[in-house]
Amino acid sequence: LIGGRVDWSIAIALPIAVILEGAIVGCATLSTVSKRKGINVIAIALTGIVLVCAGVELVLNFHATRRLFISWSAIVLAAGLPAAGFLFYTHYRLVNRASLRKLFHL
Repeated sequence: LIGGRVDWSIAIALPIAVILEGAIVGCATLSTVSKRKGINVIAIALTGIVLVCAGVELVLNFHATRRLFISWSAIVLAAGLPAAGFLFYTHYRLVNRASLRKLFHL
């Protein structure tokens, strides 16, 4: 990368840019299509961020070792997807007019 060559841009930068732009377009489309905007938009963005992290790691690992595997992004997936799921659940539960006292057993 430091040697002045730019061939890494096709192998690394282009796939990462495609993954990032795909996530942005997907998140923007899902946010626009949703009838009620609220916590679900945050959950959509969080899911997009988690998928971008996994995609970046897959691209970098494939470039370095020619194998597809995840290591650190598994932690991001394990933390981000349940958090997004909870946000989706909370949003759609609140849409159905459930009280917060019943939802959180207060």
